[in-house]
This record gives sequence, structure tokens and C-alpha cells, in this order.
Amino acid sequence: VVMRISNTVHYSLNVSEGAQEFSRLLPPSGHLIHLDDANAHGTTKNYTVTLFHQLRCLDIIRREYVRTSDISRTPSTLTHHCMNYLRQTILCHPNLRLESARYPMGPKSTTTQIYDAVCNDWREVYADAKRNHKLYGDRRAPDNTS
Repeated sequence: VVMRISNTVHYSLNVSEGAQEFSRLLPPSGHLIHLDDANAHGTTKNYTVTLFHQLRCLDIIRREYVRTSDISRTPSTLTHHCMNYLRQTILCHPNLRLESARYPMGPKSTTTQIYDAVCNDWREVYADAKRNHKLYGDRRAPDNTS
């Protein structure tokens, strides 16, 4: 799948439309998937797909950024976790593409980020998460047949 890497009018940090766009990055059922526990018959274990974990962390950081007007306020433990987690995943799978520097020196240093990237097609991951949630939900639904 080709994705245009560039600035966008979407995913604004501090407006309700941006918050809705961030929330739609996760499957409607949330970031968790459920698998049978091979060691304990009849029980399930909860997991999250790394992609969903990363996207959830971006939204957690966005929410912290929006609600923090006091710079001396300490970010939450969850925000610290997310910053560390995203740092680690970026370092593990970095994009090493060169980006041109518009203003290479000083506080207004920016890059020009308009290019096409070939990305993984995550539609099947979302579809599997939806199927997993339905299966898990069906297992947890009360039995109304008696």
C-alpha cells in the first residue's frame, strides 16, 4: 500500500474532530485481542497487536499534551510508558530515509516530508481483530437457550 507522507489537516491535537480521528485508528472493539490459554483449559489471555499498542500510545500522548497547560505538571506514568515504548519501537524499526531540511539550524528547524512510502496493508489485521472480538464476545455472551 502506498501512503503519502506529508503534513495533513487531519489528526489535529486539540479539537474534537482530531480526537475522533485518533480514536478511529483502533478497531471499534479496542486494542485487545483474546486467545485461548493453552495451559489452562477454558480460559483466555489478553494481548494487544503492536500496531494497536503504538496507535493507542499516540492518542494517550496527544490527550496528555492537550490537557497539560502547566509545563511544570508531571506527565502520567502511562504517558511515560508510551514515550518509552514508542522510542523503543522506532529504534527497533527505524525509517532511514533521508528528508530534506528546510531550516537546518536553530529553533525553527524543520524537514520537508512529502514523499510516497510503501507500507504494510493492515486491513487484514483489523479484520482479524474484529473477528477475534466477535468470537470472544460470543463466548462471553450469556446462554439464553435454557
